[in-house]
Amino acid sequence: MKNLIRIGRLQTWFWILALGFIGCAPKPQNSAMSYSEFIRLESALGVPTEATQECGTACQGLRREFRFVVYVGKQIYCYWEEKKAETGIRFDELAENLEYRISNETSPTEYYRILMQWAAAFHDGHVNAMHKDDRSDLEIYTSLVRLEVFGAGTDHEKVYVVESKSENLAAVGDEVLAVNEVSTGEALKNLDQFVSGSTARMRHYNGVKRLVDAVGIAQAVPLNLKLRGSNGVVRNVSLQRNVEMSPTLSKGLAANAPPATGMENFKAQVLPGEIGYLRIDAFTGEQSYALLEQAMHRLARTKGLLIDLRKNGGGDPSGDQILSRLTSKNIIRYRVSERISDFLIAARPEYFGLPIQPGALFADWHNREVSPSPAPDTYVGKPVVALISPRCFSACDTFTAALQANGLATVVGEPTGGGTGTPHVFDLPISGHKFRYSVVSGRTALWAPIEGRGTTPDIWIEPTIRERISGQDLQLEAALRVLNDKIGGSNGQLSSQRLALENLGAAPYFQGFGMSPTLVDEIEVRNISSFDEI
Repeated sequence: MKNLIRIGRLQTWFWILALGFIGCAPKPQNSAMSYSEFIRLESALGVPTEATQECGTACQGLRREFRFVVYVGKQIYCYWEEKKAETGIRFDELAENLEYRISNETSPTEYYRILMQWAAAFHDGHVNAMHKDDRSDLEIYTSLVRLEVFGAGTDHEKVYVVESKSENLAAVGDEVLAVNEVSTGEALKNLDQFVSGSTARMRHYNGVKRLVDAVGIAQAVPLNLKLRGSNGVVRNVSLQRNVEMSPTLSKGLAANAPPATGMENFKAQVLPGEIGYLRIDAFTGEQSYALLEQAMHRLARTKGLLIDLRKNGGGDPSGDQILSRLTSKNIIRYRVSERISDFLIAARPEYFGLPIQPGALFADWHNREVSPSPAPDTYVGKPVVALISPRCFSACDTFTAALQANGLATVVGEPTGGGTGTPHVFDLPISGHKFRYSVVSGRTALWAPIEGRGTTPDIWIEPTIRERISGQDLQLEAALRVLNDKIGGSNGQLSSQRLALENLGAAPYFQGFGMSPTLVDEIEVRNISSFDEI
């Protein structure tokens, strides 16, 4: 019987492989294959989809939807071969195994976890499963502590408790040695199975927060931590998990929708010593271009500029408004080559005008350029410092790469998340979820890869647990010190500069307990997806 099941699997995946290579030939030219057309093509090719005792009609529907996700990836994903070589994962084999984990007993949350696992396998922060509007079936269990990794992706990586509502059990500053009897190092590696991220540092930096969460009732055991306190004493604590209530977004735009203007993402301040500070948490919002133009105009008379990008997960190319103020000549933001298929050209008609060689799977490489601003009050020739972190991703990654490659700023902090791809989002008709893949390969102006690499800072400045304990932003102070030195200013003004910045609200590293880290990540991906480098 097992051999028969195995033969059935191989037959199914033979046809899926065939579909991947055949592409969209059976359908009209330049027409994206809909889910219904995919079903008809599967039926015509004899792919087995009949209900069985272990997988009834509903189960078969989810399996077919999952095959559609895989099929679309073969049609549009721009890094398929690179990621297969980089990760060593046999994607077709993984897809087969994940599909046959779907059974009559698979809950909605378990199916979503399967989609998450498929997305995470590519080690690409632009490949994500995105939950449907109604999140009532997304079972999340969270704990009243928050964790952060310091030195993400380095040989001195450590995890600490940075916020706690159970100070009698887990105090801020406690080092986490193990999570649920798994060493912290192994726990961080295990994140690769369910956390999308283009580099290990990004997966660890973002994923460590989700170690406090359990997704699915089967995982909802107490959170057991092995901690080492500041006094060196090691102890084991057990923290009960709370049920996370997930908001529903089914009735129009809800509270978690992207801000209408983008104002919430931008903070600007003129600091003592005539230093400009511009914090950009995302390049999103209907007026992001205009708001950044205003900010640069009003900071134009400062002697030096610090751009804080530590919380910036990407968005649209509105950072061009800053780049244009920093240069007196045309510059290359980054170089791109779009994945080409009938499916993608139909979904993105703008691809029709690209330079494409006959039969090519990618468009010819071409440049995304930025021209100098016509405004009289530019920032050309003044010192600029950009503060980055592994959370800086997508449009933030290409923005930072442009600053460094064109010599427009000194980049300080930790390496970026390492991703560019201009993702394409499509609907999943059975489950109601969405999925997305990167569709545009990117390189820096100097032809260096961005995806999986990112930008290494000119000056490496890591945050420390000391500042989390004290509540100060010493990493920001270190970046201000670099800028003060560049303009010949006095570092004696650091304390007054810090006081001025306290009026801007919560620091970028603050997590809070308003929502579980898993839900925060899911909402942020959803909110930014409609702006991602469009």
